[in-house]
Amino acid sequence: MVYSSVLLIGCGQMGRGLARMLLIEQRHQGVSLDLWIYDPYQPAEEQCQQEIQQAQLGSSKNLREHFSTTQTTKLQSIISKHILSPQDINQVLSILTGAVKELEPRILVNAAPFFTQQIYIPLAQQVGSDYIDLGQQLPTIEALQQLDQAIINAKDPIRIIQESGLAPGLANIFGNTLFETALNESPSDTVFSVQMRVGGLPQHTAKGGQLHYGPTFSPEGLLYEYQQPAYSLRDGSLTSTSTFTNSEYWEDPNTKPLPIGIQPFKITSSDIQQLLIDRVEPELLQQQGSTLILQQLQARPTADGTSRMCFDSKFQISVQHLEYKTLRFSPHYQTWTKMVQDGTLDETLTHWKSNITNPKNSGYPDMVLLRVWVQSTPQSAPHAIELIALHDNIPVNSPKGFTAMQHLTCWPTTLLVMALLQYPPILDNRKRPKLFRHKEDNTLFGRTIEQILQRGGIISPYELIDGHQMLKQLTEMNRIPLIETRHTISNLC
Repeated sequence: MVYSSVLLIGCGQMGRGLARMLLIEQRHQGVSLDLWIYDPYQPAEEQCQQEIQQAQLGSSKNLREHFSTTQTTKLQSIISKHILSPQDINQVLSILTGAVKELEPRILVNAAPFFTQQIYIPLAQQVGSDYIDLGQQLPTIEALQQLDQAIINAKDPIRIIQESGLAPGLANIFGNTLFETALNESPSDTVFSVQMRVGGLPQHTAKGGQLHYGPTFSPEGLLYEYQQPAYSLRDGSLTSTSTFTNSEYWEDPNTKPLPIGIQPFKITSSDIQQLLIDRVEPELLQQQGSTLILQQLQARPTADGTSRMCFDSKFQISVQHLEYKTLRFSPHYQTWTKMVQDGTLDETLTHWKSNITNPKNSGYPDMVLLRVWVQSTPQSAPHAIELIALHDNIPVNSPKGFTAMQHLTCWPTTLLVMALLQYPPILDNRKRPKLFRHKEDNTLFGRTIEQILQRGGIISPYELIDGHQMLKQLTEMNRIPLIETRHTISNLC
C-alpha cells in the first residue's frame, strides 16, 4: 500500500480538528495517509495525539522526534514571536528543512497562527511540497505574483493555496460560484453586487454580556480582523476601510429597510431549534409557527474577508459592489467601542487569552452563520447560499465531535487536501476531482487552473473550487450533523 505523507503544522483548535478529519476522510476516499504533526508548543501536540487516539482514528507521527533538544528549544523561542526578522526565518528554515525533507510530504498544511506563513511557504518550496493555509495577513498581490513566477522558473510543480478557511475561504468559494451564475444571466456582462456575511458566535449568547461573544480562536486574530484594512469594491472602485470607521458601511437592526445581510436566519430543523431555544437569549429569538428566527444581527467590514477577490481583474471589470462583513449579535460592535473608550477591553482580551479553554469564557458550544448572495441588478432576485451550522451535540472538547468553526473551516480544507493528493502534478490520465472548477478557467495571474495544477503556482480556493460541489460534499455523509442550508434565488428578497 502506498502512503501519502502529509505534514500538519499547528495543533491548536483548528489543527486538531484537521488532524482528526484527515484520518476520517482517508477511509471515505480510499487514500492512505502518513500524518505527521508539529507544533512548537509540545502540550498542543500531545493533546492532538490524545484526541486522535481517544477517537480511535489510528495515530499520527511526530516531527519533533527529528530534532535535538537544542533545536526544539530554538524553534519554540523563535516561532513564538509575532514579528520575525529575516535572520529568525533563516534559522528556523535551517532546522526544519532537513527534517521535513526526510518525510517527503506531498502537502504541508499550515494551521499555525497567521504570521507563520512567512516561514512555512518557503519551507514548502525548499522541500518541494504543496502548501495550504487557513488565511489572514495575505502577502501583497505583487509578492504573490513574484512567488508564482519563482515557482514557474524553478520548474518545481508545487501548488500554493492560501486562505482555505471559512472567511476567507468557503465564503469566497460560494461568492465566486454565485457570481459566475449571475454573470452568465446578465445581458450587460456585469454584476451589481457580490456580498458575503459570516459570523462565528456562541450558542449561549449571554457570554460576554452585551458583546454576545466568547473567543473561539486567538484574541490576536480577532484584533487583527477588527484593526487591519478591510478591502471592498464600491461603485467599481477599490475601497479600504476598517471595522470601526466609515459608518456608512455598517449594518444594524434599526436600519430601515433591514439590509439583506442581517435579515433574520430561519431555522426549520427541529434538532437545531431544540438546542438553541434554551441557549440563545429570548430577545435574539422569535418563533414563527414551526420556524425559529435568529434576529438582532449586525454586520461590519473586517480584514481579509474578501480574500484577493478585490484585486482580481475579473471582479474589478465586472462587479459594482463586492464586500465581506462579519456578523455579530447587536450591540456587539458598539459595546466593543465603549470598552475601548473605558479602558476595559485589554483586560477582557487578556482574560480571554488565559481562559480560552474555559467553557464559561470560550465561544463553545458555537454556531456559524453564513450568508452569501449575488445580484445581477439592484432589482434582481439574489442567487444565494445560506447556512447555519452548530457544534456537535456532545460535550465541549470531546474528541468524538467537532465545533461549528472546525466543521466549516476544516472540512473544506480536508476535502481540498484529499483532492490534491488524488490529482498530483505531471501525471497523465488521472481522474480529475469533481471539486475542481473547469480546467480552462483563468486565475488571477493569467494562467489556467490546469496549468497551475500540473506545473505549480499560486491559486486561491475560490479560483480552484466549485462552490456547488463543495456545498454538496460538506452536507454528504453526515460530515456536519447539525447543519441547515438554503440554496435559492429568491428567499432573501
